[in-house]
Amino acid sequence: MNFLMKMLFCRCGLFLTALLVVRFQSAEAENDGHCVWYKVCSDKDAEFKKNCLYNGTPQPLLDKKAINTVISLCPDLVGDDENPVLCCDAEQVEILDKSVSTVLPYFSRCPSCSRNFLQMWCQSTCSPKQSLFMEVTDTVNETRGISVSGVHYLMKEEFATGIFSSCRNVLDPSTNQRAMNIMCGGLMDDECTVAEWLDFLGNPSKNPMAPFEIVFERYKQASVNISGKIMYPLNATVFSCAQATDNNTTPCSCQDCPTVCSEMIPYPSYEKKRCFIGQMDCLVFVALLTCCSVTVVIVCIAVVHHVLLEKEAVKSSSLNDKMPIGVSCGQQALLNADDVSSCAKIGAWLENKIEDKFHRWGVFCTRHPCLVFFSGITVSLICTSGLCYMQVTTDPVQIWSAPGSRARLEKDYFDSVFDPFYRIEQLIIVPRNQAQFVAADPLDNVEFHWGPVFRKEFLHEILQLQKQIENLTVQVENKPVTLKDICVQPLAPEKTECLIQSVVSYFQSNATNLDDEYYEEGFLLSNWLSHLRSCLRNPIQVMDTTMFKMSCLGEYGGPIFPYVALGGFEGSDYISSKAAIVTILVNNYDDPKANEKAQAWEKIFINFIKNYKSDNLSISFKAERSIEDEIERESRSDVSTILISYCVMFVYIVLALGQYDIRGYNFLHLLVQSKILLGLLGVMIVMLSVVSSLGFFAYVGIPTTLISIEVVPFLVLAVGVDNIFILVQAFQRGHGKGNEDVEEQIGRITAEVVPTMLLSSFSESFCFFLGALSSMPAVKVFSLYAALAIFFDFFLQITCFLALFTTDVRRQRSGRLEICCCVRVEPSDDVSDGFLHSIIRQYYSPCLLWKPMRVLMLVIFSAWFFSSVAVIDKIELGLDEKLSMPEDSYMLNYFKSMNQYLAVGPPVYFVLKGDFNYADVGMQNQICGSAGCNENSLYGQLFRAATYSNRSYIAAPVTSWLDDYFDWLRPLGSPPCCRLFSENHTFCPATFETAEPEVCHSCVSSYTSGRPAPDAFSTFLPLFLFDNPTVSCSKGGHAAYAKSVRLNGSRVVSSNFMTYHTVLSGITLTKFGGIVVLAFSHSQIFQVFYFRMYLGIVLFGAAHGLIFLPVFLSFAGPPLNKLKIHQKQCQDMFGVRKGGHHAIGNSSLASSSGSFGQDFVSSVNAHPFLQN
Repeated sequence: MNFLMKMLFCRCGLFLTALLVVRFQSAEAENDGHCVWYKVCSDKDAEFKKNCLYNGTPQPLLDKKAINTVISLCPDLVGDDENPVLCCDAEQVEILDKSVSTVLPYFSRCPSCSRNFLQMWCQSTCSPKQSLFMEVTDTVNETRGISVSGVHYLMKEEFATGIFSSCRNVLDPSTNQRAMNIMCGGLMDDECTVAEWLDFLGNPSKNPMAPFEIVFERYKQASVNISGKIMYPLNATVFSCAQATDNNTTPCSCQDCPTVCSEMIPYPSYEKKRCFIGQMDCLVFVALLTCCSVTVVIVCIAVVHHVLLEKEAVKSSSLNDKMPIGVSCGQQALLNADDVSSCAKIGAWLENKIEDKFHRWGVFCTRHPCLVFFSGITVSLICTSGLCYMQVTTDPVQIWSAPGSRARLEKDYFDSVFDPFYRIEQLIIVPRNQAQFVAADPLDNVEFHWGPVFRKEFLHEILQLQKQIENLTVQVENKPVTLKDICVQPLAPEKTECLIQSVVSYFQSNATNLDDEYYEEGFLLSNWLSHLRSCLRNPIQVMDTTMFKMSCLGEYGGPIFPYVALGGFEGSDYISSKAAIVTILVNNYDDPKANEKAQAWEKIFINFIKNYKSDNLSISFKAERSIEDEIERESRSDVSTILISYCVMFVYIVLALGQYDIRGYNFLHLLVQSKILLGLLGVMIVMLSVVSSLGFFAYVGIPTTLISIEVVPFLVLAVGVDNIFILVQAFQRGHGKGNEDVEEQIGRITAEVVPTMLLSSFSESFCFFLGALSSMPAVKVFSLYAALAIFFDFFLQITCFLALFTTDVRRQRSGRLEICCCVRVEPSDDVSDGFLHSIIRQYYSPCLLWKPMRVLMLVIFSAWFFSSVAVIDKIELGLDEKLSMPEDSYMLNYFKSMNQYLAVGPPVYFVLKGDFNYADVGMQNQICGSAGCNENSLYGQLFRAATYSNRSYIAAPVTSWLDDYFDWLRPLGSPPCCRLFSENHTFCPATFETAEPEVCHSCVSSYTSGRPAPDAFSTFLPLFLFDNPTVSCSKGGHAAYAKSVRLNGSRVVSSNFMTYHTVLSGITLTKFGGIVVLAFSHSQIFQVFYFRMYLGIVLFGAAHGLIFLPVFLSFAGPPLNKLKIHQKQCQDMFGVRKGGHHAIGNSSLASSSGSFGQDFVSSVNAHPFLQN
């Protein structure tokens, strides 16, 4: 009995002890936590697999591959145990690896961010203490058991904030935006917060990659009571982006982590600082002060000059009283030969020699007119025949950029290595109804004010128009060419769709997708506005956040950036857009012949859009060839303007040079004195000089430009007609002396005026030849053509025109009619001066040279000059591109719309060339922007520039193929981006799926400190540039970088980094007549620069020539040559000629080429009151 009692007591004790041990272990397990799931219960073919509900202890992980994956992704969960105890099996580890592999490439350039991001998912998937911070909220029955379909994930606030802070500034090199924006439901930059980010990650309705609902709850306390249960929010180790995660990594770069940046010096500002004195601009103040000072000086000098003249007049008067009668020549004292200096003698000798030579030439031309005329014509015709070799340059690049300039050399290098930048065909489509409309997004029922471009009927019309454009066909060499034959296809040959940036591309240019609506239980949950809102927030989504789960990528397989496809919005408020932008990229080649198909297609594209009519929208458009086409059309239309200008000049010459005098009411005298044929032939000679210049340089092989062809005729016309007036009017006003015959008279006139013509023509031609020293092709070619045309004009005028003029003079003296030379009338030698000539002599000159008037004119012109100086810094340099187009050009509307609606400008490329070892880590650090790269690397400097975009004009950080290549090479993900087939070691793309992992293996075996080995870098770079980006591997470089890197074998020869980057009668009137015609030209350049500006130059020049120069020279003119004065005095007193073969030099003072100066001298002598 005692024995039985003892045995029973012993067994009860053992049972109680065991019970206590079990209870103790259960309590300890409760405090240490346990699993909330284990294994996978979803079907193997399910899109998103869910874990099985499991409230048990963690289990050891036995699969070697899974263990290695956990060690790689979750080192904090693995201790020294070879088989770690976890709440996940091999299949769960594989799902975790695949899930994070689609996201990790965006964060992998920052090791701290990657480690923290993995920490969050590793803990939730495999932590052996899941129950302490995770609570199952929903389950669902699966074929393989009960699976978890909802959890609450508790984490400490500092843990959540630490992860977010380490990742928020990480950049994605291929899209130039923060990687966090991609994982925040489309919220951009500062809009994305910790709460928004976590909400997106765990909400399947927002995040199409979320397998089930995960509610992230953040707490500041170390423990919380959840429905009577004590839980401990996760507070695992978090690394700051400025920390290295281990000895083999480095902190994140300055671009991804502002904390590690040294003090960023603001980008230099080039804003012009203005100087003020009080409220007045410094330049205005200085100009005003100087003007007042000059005015005082002018008045003082005038007073002193007047006093000195009075004294000299008194002295001269007393001296003349003592001289014999007839010795005093007016008020000019007699000069002796000893009074003449050596310089004066040399000057007079040189002048006499030149006049003598031209006198001989004039006589020769008069005696042999036919020989001289045909000799000049022969030379011109020989030069003109070179027109058959003339080449016209129309390419704006070749016209405006010097071949040796840095910009041109860089462009030529870029074009030859990377191919020229794409040909751009662009439409800016604006709805006529610009009213916004209010509509709610059915997904969350939030109302928005949508821009007019988002009306469905408007989008449908854009889509229809876009399809019509894609179907345009043109025949080139008897073969049909469509847009698909010439457009850029970034993902070819896998995808052959064209790269078209358009708002309808968010719907893959599919009308069905645009009209699609999603209903659930009779409620509308998603429509076209839902999809647009999601895509505008995050344009690179493969599946949007709506119920459609539709892609936001365009048909070509890449993103449609809203700042490219939309216009007329402020900041990043894309929803308020007022215009839709359709941009089509077409391949461009360095060989012009290779672009013939594109140019032919562009021609029918332009004609199609010109003829497109719609009541709902207006279109502004351009093609790549548009500017050249419009400039060429403008040049053709300006031919009529040039011809009319020449006709106007011809009519003016006829009217102005003819001396019309009717005797006895015989109107035939008009045809005797007219200059119709002479004027016509004179204008034709001017035109011939232009053509001769064109032909000569065509022989030489210097191509011309349309600008030169348009401008040179006007320039030479102005100069040539001036010379015609000088020569003819000098003859008309220089009456014959004694028995002087025609030969001698024309010889004398030639000696008087041709040196002036020679000097002016030589000066003008020399100045233009100096202009040819310019490196700018447009200026150089224009200067060469203008200089030679002026030379030819002078040559033809002293040969052909002089011979014609001689013939015309003989005709007029013989009384023959100009039209019918057989008819003769009684000649008249009594021809009066013109009306204008009389007005100037009798009224204008005396009034102008009145001393108070002279002082007043000097003051007025000084004030005019200084007022111009005061505003000279307000001149804006550069040519407005709109002025280069005809006033009726469709490009003007495009330029206007471009300035009004476009949000970004053209891309800018930074090119690295030369012997640069990209495989060397030190060299890589000078370029890249990820962890371990130099802060002042190329990427770093351009990142700094983009930070101050308003100063540097760099809109965004550059796309960096090098950083994306590093991420592509990393042996991470399931599968990794870079794989090789095990059998033949050829490239195994990430899209290739196989159940046997041995079929493909990772490319890189050695990858340390975030960089591949040098041999691996060079070996796999061609594969990176061949690989298309996919959901499995977003870092494929074919679409973004295939044309950015040029290889010689596997060696990089060159690469680029892209980002996006604001006197009156005669001479004066000869110009005025031709200029007025330009006001009616279709060319805005002609209207603005040749009509307004040239007219202003002529008027201002006339004012200076007619007013300022006579007044100024009356005070400060150069002294007359004393030898000439001495010769003139002797001739007047004794009729003796000295110092010349003829009396040419002696008479030059009396008859000075049309002799405006003589008019002034005569006027002064005729009006004694002006001497006072």
